[in-house]
Parts: sequence; C-alpha cells; structure tokens
Amino acid sequence: MPTPETAAIGATGRVLAALLKPAQPLGHAPVGSRLERRHAYLRHAQAAAQYVLASGWQEEAVRHGTIVAMLTTRPVIHESLAASAAMLASLTELRMVATPEVLGRAETLAESARTAQQDIDAYRRASAEFLTLVRAELGYAVRWWQLHRRLGAWWRARPDRRAARALQREARAEIT
Repeated sequence: MPTPETAAIGATGRVLAALLKPAQPLGHAPVGSRLERRHAYLRHAQAAAQYVLASGWQEEAVRHGTIVAMLTTRPVIHESLAASAAMLASLTELRMVATPEVLGRAETLAESARTAQQDIDAYRRASAEFLTLVRAELGYAVRWWQLHRRLGAWWRARPDRRAARALQREARAEIT
C-alpha cells in the first residue's frame, strides 16, 4: 500500500503529464480547425491546377497522333487519371470541412477545370473567386477594424500612386 506522500507525488505527476501532453499529435490539426481547412483548400486548388495541366497534355498528345506521341500517350493518360482522382479526393475532403459557400465555389472551380481547355478565362475567374472567398473565410482578408493593415497597404502602394500622378501630369502637359 502506497504512503500518502507517494500517492500525492504520483497524482501530481499524472496531472502534470496530462497538462503538458499536447492535445493532438504533433503535425495533426484538430478536425475542422482553421489549419485543416486551409490545407484542404490548398489541396483542392493544387488538384484543379494539376487537372488543367494534365488534360492539356493529354489533348496535345492525342491531337498529334504520331508514333512518338502514341508512345508518350500512356504516361500522359496515367497523369491525367491521377489528376482526376486527386480532384475528386480534394472535393470529398472539402465536403467534410468546408462551409457551404466555399464548397459551392470549389465545385464551380472543379467544373471550370474540367472545361478549361475550351475556356481558360472561366477557370481563371473561378480560381480567383475561390481564393478570394477562402482568404475571407480563413480570416486573411483585412477587417474594417484592422487599421494597421489598411495603412500598411496604403503606404506600400505609395510609389504606384506617385507614378500614376506623374503619368497624369505628363498627359495633361501634352494636351495643353
């Protein structure tokens, strides 16, 4: 039977160990956390870009139809299938962690990536809209109360404003 002192030391050790032990294993984000959503959004954007590139390579290889192109078509088709699988996997992951607004934009991005060979501008617009919404959802956008971030952006844009004013002065001088 342990003495009261050893029981107190053991209990204190267990309490300290529980307090000092990380809640999650290192390198793993809690489910649904901002970090997990960020990784999921990044994987989806990368999968969409990879899909656009792979489908472009496949289309080029099939279009040429030469012997060399036929020999290189198999790895290109494999790459295209892998990109398609990555896109579907990222969409599935987003369905688990994303908000409904982000999920809608992600599906729009995936659809525009499938048709990017016909309309690359639609893919670019969908990608920009997706990233803008994701930045706002993750809290990377400047909030109204973050004056230091607004003033910093204004201050960094100062040389551009000066150059624009100089161009305006030159244009006015040429007119008169």
